[in-house]
Amino acid sequence: MSSNGRRVSRRDFLRATGLAVGATALAACAPAA
Repeated sequence: MSSNGRRVSRRDFLRATGLAVGATALAACAPAA
């Protein structure tokens, strides 16, 4: 992991990961229309 400027806190990283997982789950559960 390179720390060249942009630092992302663990809390923000976990929140972004949670959003991505949630979006993926919604896309997977939603009917393919």
